[in-house]
Amino acid sequence: MPWLRYDFERGAELMTESFAEIRKIYADYLEKTVWLNENRKLGEGIFGTAGPKTDPCHGIFADALKIKLDAAAQGGLSSAGAREILKYMIETPVEQENNQLAYWMLLAVHGYMLSLAETLDPSDAKILLELYGRLYPKRQWLPVQKRLADVLRVRGKG
Repeated sequence: MPWLRYDFERGAELMTESFAEIRKIYADYLEKTVWLNENRKLGEGIFGTAGPKTDPCHGIFADALKIKLDAAAQGGLSSAGAREILKYMIETPVEQENNQLAYWMLLAVHGYMLSLAETLDPSDAKILLELYGRLYPKRQWLPVQKRLADVLRVRGKG
Protein backbone atom coordinates (compact mmCIF):
# COMPACT_ATOMS: atom_id res chain seq x y z
CA MET A 1 0.00 0.00 0.00
CA PRO A 2 2.24 2.82 -1.21
CA TRP A 3 -0.42 5.51 -0.56
CA LEU A 4 -0.49 4.60 3.13
CA ARG A 5 3.28 4.91 3.34
CA TYR A 6 3.20 8.24 1.54
CA ASP A 7 0.56 9.67 3.89
CA PHE A 8 2.55 8.57 6.93
CA GLU A 9 5.75 10.08 5.61
CA ARG A 10 4.03 13.34 4.69
CA GLY A 11 2.41 13.49 8.13
CA ALA A 12 5.77 12.96 9.85
CA GLU A 13 7.38 15.57 7.60
CA LEU A 14 4.57 18.05 8.31
CA MET A 15 4.84 17.43 12.06
CA THR A 16 8.58 18.01 12.07
CA GLU A 17 8.30 21.12 9.91
CA SER A 18 5.40 22.63 11.88
CA PHE A 19 6.98 21.88 15.24
CA ALA A 20 10.33 23.35 14.16
CA GLU A 21 8.64 26.54 12.93
CA ILE A 22 6.68 26.93 16.16
CA ARG A 23 9.73 26.32 18.33
CA LYS A 24 11.58 28.96 16.29
CA ILE A 25 8.79 31.49 16.87
CA TYR A 26 9.00 30.77 20.61
CA ALA A 27 12.80 30.93 20.67
CA ASP A 28 12.87 34.28 18.87
CA TYR A 29 10.24 35.71 21.20
CA LEU A 30 11.88 34.47 24.38
CA GLU A 31 15.27 35.74 23.22
CA LYS A 32 13.74 39.18 22.57
CA THR A 33 12.05 39.33 25.99
CA VAL A 34 15.27 38.38 27.75
CA TRP A 35 17.10 41.09 25.81
CA LEU A 36 14.40 43.64 26.69
CA ASN A 37 14.67 42.76 30.38
CA GLU A 38 18.46 42.94 30.36
CA ASN A 39 18.48 46.31 28.57
CA ARG A 40 15.65 47.95 30.49
CA LYS A 41 16.37 51.51 31.53
CA LEU A 42 15.52 52.81 34.98
CA GLY A 43 11.92 54.02 35.07
CA GLU A 44 11.09 52.64 31.63
CA GLY A 45 7.46 51.58 31.39
CA ILE A 46 6.38 53.36 34.56
CA PHE A 47 2.94 55.01 34.52
CA GLY A 48 1.99 53.42 31.22
CA THR A 49 4.83 54.89 29.21
CA ALA A 50 6.46 52.87 26.46
CA GLY A 51 8.67 50.11 27.71
CA PRO A 52 9.33 46.39 27.43
CA LYS A 53 5.69 45.46 28.12
CA THR A 54 4.53 47.51 25.13
CA ASP A 55 7.23 46.30 22.74
CA PRO A 56 5.84 45.09 19.38
CA CYS A 57 7.53 41.70 19.88
CA HIS A 58 4.51 40.51 21.88
CA GLY A 59 2.07 41.12 19.04
CA ILE A 60 4.48 39.80 16.44
CA PHE A 61 4.87 36.58 18.44
CA ALA A 62 1.12 36.11 18.87
CA ASP A 63 0.33 36.82 15.21
CA ALA A 64 3.05 34.54 13.84
CA LEU A 65 2.06 31.76 16.21
CA LYS A 66 -1.63 31.96 15.29
CA ILE A 67 -0.82 31.74 11.58
CA LYS A 68 1.36 28.64 12.09
CA LEU A 69 -1.11 26.91 14.41
CA ASP A 70 -4.04 27.50 12.07
CA ALA A 71 -1.99 26.22 9.13
CA ALA A 72 -1.00 23.12 11.09
CA ALA A 73 -4.63 22.47 12.07
CA GLN A 74 -5.81 22.79 8.46
CA GLY A 75 -2.82 21.03 6.92
CA GLY A 76 -3.57 17.46 7.93
CA LEU A 77 -1.23 17.22 10.89
CA SER A 78 -1.60 13.91 12.72
CA SER A 79 -3.01 13.74 16.23
CA ALA A 80 0.44 12.74 17.52
CA GLY A 81 1.98 15.77 15.80
CA ALA A 82 -0.66 18.08 17.22
CA ARG A 83 -0.13 16.54 20.68
CA GLU A 84 3.61 17.27 20.58
CA ILE A 85 3.11 20.88 19.55
CA LEU A 86 0.42 21.44 22.18
CA LYS A 87 2.50 19.72 24.86
CA TYR A 88 5.37 22.09 24.07
CA MET A 89 3.04 25.08 24.29
CA ILE A 90 1.56 23.87 27.58
CA GLU A 91 4.95 23.27 29.19
CA THR A 92 6.74 26.42 28.01
CA PRO A 93 5.03 28.96 30.33
CA VAL A 94 5.91 26.81 33.34
CA GLU A 95 9.54 26.72 32.22
CA GLN A 96 9.50 30.50 31.66
CA GLU A 97 7.71 31.49 34.87
CA ASN A 98 10.62 33.71 35.92
CA ASN A 99 10.46 35.61 32.62
CA GLN A 100 7.50 37.76 33.64
CA LEU A 101 7.75 39.78 30.45
CA ALA A 102 6.86 36.66 28.45
CA TYR A 103 4.93 34.54 30.94
CA TRP A 104 1.48 36.10 30.56
CA MET A 105 1.69 36.19 26.78
CA LEU A 106 2.71 32.52 26.78
CA LEU A 107 -0.49 31.80 28.71
CA ALA A 108 -2.61 34.08 26.53
CA VAL A 109 -1.67 32.24 23.34
CA HIS A 110 -3.19 29.08 24.80
CA GLY A 111 -6.35 30.41 23.17
CA TYR A 112 -4.71 29.86 19.80
CA MET A 113 -4.34 26.17 20.60
CA LEU A 114 -8.07 25.51 20.25
CA SER A 115 -8.10 24.81 16.50
CA LEU A 116 -5.23 22.35 16.82
CA ALA A 117 -6.76 20.75 19.93
CA GLU A 118 -9.88 20.04 17.86
CA THR A 119 -7.81 17.66 15.70
CA LEU A 120 -6.71 15.42 18.61
CA ASP A 121 -7.69 11.79 19.02
CA PRO A 122 -9.39 11.01 22.36
CA SER A 123 -6.26 9.39 23.83
CA ASP A 124 -4.06 12.38 22.96
CA ALA A 125 -6.64 14.82 24.33
CA LYS A 126 -6.78 12.90 27.62
CA ILE A 127 -2.98 12.96 27.93
CA LEU A 128 -2.88 16.73 27.42
CA LEU A 129 -5.80 17.41 29.76
CA GLU A 130 -4.05 15.45 32.50
CA LEU A 131 -0.81 17.38 31.88
CA TYR A 132 -2.70 20.68 31.90
CA GLY A 133 -4.36 19.87 35.20
CA ARG A 134 -1.04 18.89 36.72
CA LEU A 135 0.85 22.01 35.59
CA TYR A 136 -1.87 24.60 36.14
CA PRO A 137 -4.02 24.47 39.29
CA LYS A 138 -7.69 24.77 38.26
CA ARG A 139 -8.36 27.54 40.75
CA GLN A 140 -5.87 29.76 38.88
CA TRP A 141 -7.16 29.14 35.36
CA LEU A 142 -7.81 32.14 33.17
CA PRO A 143 -10.83 32.07 30.82
CA VAL A 144 -8.62 31.04 27.90
CA GLN A 145 -7.29 28.12 29.92
CA LYS A 146 -10.82 27.03 30.82
CA ARG A 147 -11.80 27.03 27.13
CA LEU A 148 -8.78 24.91 26.23
CA ALA A 149 -9.51 22.45 29.04
CA ASP A 150 -13.13 22.22 27.85
CA VAL A 151 -12.02 21.39 24.30
CA LEU A 152 -9.58 18.77 25.59
CA ARG A 153 -12.26 17.28 27.84
CA VAL A 154 -14.77 17.00 24.97
CA ARG A 155 -12.17 15.58 22.58
CA GLY A 156 -11.08 13.10 25.25
CA LYS A 157 -14.57 11.65 25.38
CA GLY A 158 -14.44 10.89 21.67
